[in-house]
Amino acid sequence: MAGARVDIVVANDSVQKAVGKYILVVLFKLGFDPRVKALPEGVQYPYVQNSRNRVEAGLSQWSSDYPSPAGLLDGLLGCDAFVPESDASPNISGFCDRAVVEPLIDEAEALGVTKPQAAQRLWQQVDRKVTDLAVWLPLVNPLQVDLVSARVGNVSWSPQSHLMPSLLWVE
Repeated sequence: MAGARVDIVVANDSVQKAVGKYILVVLFKLGFDPRVKALPEGVQYPYVQNSRNRVEAGLSQWSSDYPSPAGLLDGLLGCDAFVPESDASPNISGFCDRAVVEPLIDEAEALGVTKPQAAQRLWQQVDRKVTDLAVWLPLVNPLQVDLVSARVGNVSWSPQSHLMPSLLWVE
């Protein structure tokens, strides 16, 4: 793989181009021949989602709509989430492991309601497997901080919605 050309497809905005340059430097130091390819913002995401384009590296953002490993691991890496040659395939990597990972996902989802701790252990195995296979590279995990004054009461936080302003009151 040393010397292999790697196109890093980013949106043509200052943040994605800066991240693309960072990845370029890292890949260069690892011995690759990286290039940043900036596409218009409305074009880049559908472009990297489409397996027809054979993207080696592309930036994507995702946040969970429900606090469950299934939304991330099955929703973005499950075999059913890969839609070949579609501009709207959630499984951008095209990853599908029907032999090992998919059976673990299926079992974790089946146990999720009746045996959540057993399901959690299976989700951890899925996470380790896809991490070891380097299916994707998480770059950031944003942290949200909410500041409130001492006069604010009933501060409520949810893992899905974060700070819930409708429940706050002020003295």
